Amino acid sequence: MMPGIRNLAPLSLVTAFLFIAAFAFEVSGHPQVSSTHRFSPPRAEKSVEIGTFYLRKKNYKAALSRFLEAIKTDPFYAPAHGQLGKVYEKLGKREEALQSYRTHLEVLPSAEEAAKATDVQRAITRLELDLRRNPPKRKQTQN
Repeated sequence: MMPGIRNLAPLSLVTAFLFIAAFAFEVSGHPQVSSTHRFSPPRAEKSVEIGTFYLRKKNYKAALSRFLEAIKTDPFYAPAHGQLGKVYEKLGKREEALQSYRTHLEVLPSAEEAAKATDVQRAITRLELDLRRNPPKRKQTQN
């Protein structure tokens, strides 16, 4: 008999099972979980997938959050920047949209892929023209 097992007698069956399971876990360890396990965000691809779902559902705040999460996870993941541009456009943030679209083209792996991204190039041209015609109103700062 293992030492300490007779001490389990007054415990309920469920409590005893949990105690034994916890003891076994401590002894054997678990290859995928460490004692310093921390939350890790989903991969950028998954965040973009979820953000695109929110974008289609017109939940722009949730989509924005997911695309920013993807960029934080992988700043060179081009689809996140492209989708972020779409959200910013929907939210009326033209300058941010323009910057996101430009970044999308910059982080594409090749100039050939950037040349094929005609929808992003059209969005950039449209936003640049719109910003020239209707410059954003700047808030005046009080001195």
